Amino acid sequence: MHIGDLYWSALRPRPGADCERDLRVWERDGELIALSWFDAPDSGEMLVHPDNRAAPSEDEMLDWLEERRSEDLADGRAFTIGVMEGDEERGALLERRGYQRTASGLRRFWRALDAAPVSAPLPSGYAIGSVDGDPKRTNERVAVQRSSFVGSTSTIDTWRALREFRGYRGDLDLIVVTADGSGASGCTCWYDEMNTCGEFEPVGTAVE
Repeated sequence: MHIGDLYWSALRPRPGADCERDLRVWERDGELIALSWFDAPDSGEMLVHPDNRAAPSEDEMLDWLEERRSEDLADGRAFTIGVMEGDEERGALLERRGYQRTASGLRRFWRALDAAPVSAPLPSGYAIGSVDGDPKRTNERVAVQRSSFVGSTSTIDTWRALREFRGYRGDLDLIVVTADGSGASGCTCWYDEMNTCGEFEPVGTAVE
């Protein structure tokens, strides 16, 4: 999982979210080796450093997630845990615990950047630039986000809070604006310097 997923999915401020309550970490000799987060109300994630797969046990992590879930949800709704395709060990654990594979899931797309990608031309009058703390562009970026995703809880305040994350870069928070300056599309990029890998999350185009 990319650090962008952690920042955007687990740590991003949103109504009802509480990192102190919904995120648990495991350490060894001062080093982070695993973490779980409860994504209310009906899903959870487990991340374990590949060199420490056996400690803590993923059973222990699931125990914590299921207990945390039971505090918030008692209506019988299905609870989902992410597993990457090909991770047979995680899949076997979940099936042993009574989980069933879903018929569909999320798909990640990636490409190597050993060569610059071809740039797509913008329509006449449109321009692309970074938010980078500009109040007007921040307002338009939030408007694009809310228009792009039904039920989005993004606000000016929550977007400003993103700037406090160490992994956030204003120069990589991009927006396409029309000739009159209104937002048309937005894309936030996260860059993992250690693994030299980037992620686009979220990406959206305003409905109108």
